[in-house]
Amino acid sequence: MNITAQCCGLVLLVVLLVFYLRQKRIKLHTEKAFQRVWAFSLLNLSLDILSVVFISNMESIPLWLVKLVCKFYVASIVATAMSALVYVLEDAYSKHEKNDKKKVICFLTGVINTAIIFACPIRIVNDGAGAIYTEGPAVLVAYFFGFCIFLALALVVEFNRHSMNPRRKEAVRIWIGMWICAAAIQFVNNSLLFIGFAGAVGVMVLYVLLENPQLNIDQETGLFNQSGFHKYLEQLFDRKEKFEMICMMVPKNTTMRHGTYELMLQEIYDFLQCLPEAMVFHHSDDEIFILFSGEQQAEKGIAKIKEYFHTPVDSVKSNFIQPGFIHIKETEVIKTEEDILNIFHYIVDCHPQYDGDHFYEVTEPQIRAMYEEKEVEKLIHYAIENDRVEVFFQPIYSNKDKKFVSAEALARIRDKDGKLIPPMVFIEVAEKNGLILQLGEAVFKNVCRFIRERKPEQYGLEYIEVNLSVVQCSYSYLAKSFMEIMQQYGVDPRFINLEITESATYESKKNLLENMATLRGEGVRFSLDDFGSGQSNLNYIVDMPVDIVKFDRDMTTAYFENGKAKHVMNAAVEMIHGMNLEIVSEGVETEEQFCRLEKLGIRFIQGYYFSRPLEQDAFVEFLAKNRQMQMA
Repeated sequence: MNITAQCCGLVLLVVLLVFYLRQKRIKLHTEKAFQRVWAFSLLNLSLDILSVVFISNMESIPLWLVKLVCKFYVASIVATAMSALVYVLEDAYSKHEKNDKKKVICFLTGVINTAIIFACPIRIVNDGAGAIYTEGPAVLVAYFFGFCIFLALALVVEFNRHSMNPRRKEAVRIWIGMWICAAAIQFVNNSLLFIGFAGAVGVMVLYVLLENPQLNIDQETGLFNQSGFHKYLEQLFDRKEKFEMICMMVPKNTTMRHGTYELMLQEIYDFLQCLPEAMVFHHSDDEIFILFSGEQQAEKGIAKIKEYFHTPVDSVKSNFIQPGFIHIKETEVIKTEEDILNIFHYIVDCHPQYDGDHFYEVTEPQIRAMYEEKEVEKLIHYAIENDRVEVFFQPIYSNKDKKFVSAEALARIRDKDGKLIPPMVFIEVAEKNGLILQLGEAVFKNVCRFIRERKPEQYGLEYIEVNLSVVQCSYSYLAKSFMEIMQQYGVDPRFINLEITESATYESKKNLLENMATLRGEGVRFSLDDFGSGQSNLNYIVDMPVDIVKFDRDMTTAYFENGKAKHVMNAAVEMIHGMNLEIVSEGVETEEQFCRLEKLGIRFIQGYYFSRPLEQDAFVEFLAKNRQMQMA
């Protein structure tokens, strides 16, 4: 009786179990599937050994009992292979709504296979020279079913090779290969009983590559690590489980003595590991995520956290380190696990009321606002990549020439329904997400294309105004980029007027002045946009080589509604004219406003009194109509 291989496999599984149970685990769905694989492998090896013992002692054991144990062993081979298939399905179809049905089908198939194996006859072989094995229809059926399961395993791995965990694919392929080799050897020579041992080694491969709990532990803090965090989140979203979550923002060590800060942090880590019903993940040096499975657990955990960080600890005063906490209660509003980090970063970056040293409750409207911003970001990407950035034009009237002499180019993009998105919305998103340079370049290209193709100078226009964002003004290669675009479309630089904002001149003055000097040397002119708003300062006009100053709509409106504003604007007009600069007044909506601004000496008027911003075709039609009226 030679059961050395089986005993070695059995010892290997027991040793793995000891290591496995001694370590904390994240409770992943693949962990349960792995535990089933381990259990069936252990059962298979135990029945293998038991069947060899029974066959060796056939003279003292009833034959029906020996055959029954042997059939249980043969059936356990199929059951072990089926558990392996279910294990792979847990990964390959974790997001599939019908995954549970697949597992039920596997279970029923296994029951049917077992019934067929038990219905088929089996023969016992003991040649007295050490060769002990089973054969017959029951064994052949087991081999056939086992081959079909292995084939299904291979097909599942192949069809899902792009979505499965790469390490799991590798481990399963090794496992399948070992099983097939062992089965082939045992099929050719029934006395070499290697299948059980091969299954045990396969379980060890799964443990080493995937299921070792240490792979999800941060060795420095003892908390679960970033990899475990993403696995656990993915499972929560796959199963649509409700949970609450806290992001703990740990402040950097700036003043504490070396060693003291680390000691305090470790004490905090030890405290977090003892939170009831909490899963705690060390995501990065300054981010720890705490997940609770329900509302009651969250309430208890948050109460303990608040108490801990406001109560001195005997050994080390952990309240010297005051982390910030961001709490998301309405996690069911969040669509994917990737959005979790986006929300935390969105709160930190976009909400100044979060000051980093207290519990900040994230509201559902804030989460929806982030999704709206992400949707706008996608639309900007699409518009830029597919040349769908639109340019509207708002005409500017000259009181001196009694005609329209220029227009302001205004960027526009649309949502999926064709509805225009407010400029302040997508411009802010583009600046925040680093798309403003691409967007600004797309706008400038469209303006140059419009000038080349529609020739607005034939309708009396002398130049087109194009807005520059704060980020564009700080871009050192702006002048070079714009000159190349103008050359590409054959546009005379003198037909371009670039509008800069006061905030832009304040934040990126050096680069802006260099760009302005280069572009002005080629004939481009500049306007100071939105004078009277934001960081309004008369020094901007003195320092910047601009040709035109634009009063923003609020300043224009205030002139007619506020006595003090009237005096301010009168003084500003006199000062600007004294420097031989022109003025454009934006936001003019009525004839009365137009007449009074004309008397004030403001040369250029822009606003709804003449026209809203128009699409290109409508704008050209507007110019042509007014040109005909002037010539009549």
